[in-house]
Amino acid sequence: MYQKVQLVELAVRLEKMARQSRKG
Repeated sequence: MYQKVQLVELAVRLEKMARQSRKG
């Protein structure tokens, strides 16, 4: 279960970074 949570967190972080890079 912990692995799944970590994967979800990573996905969210990647999405946030991608959005920021798009804006920049």
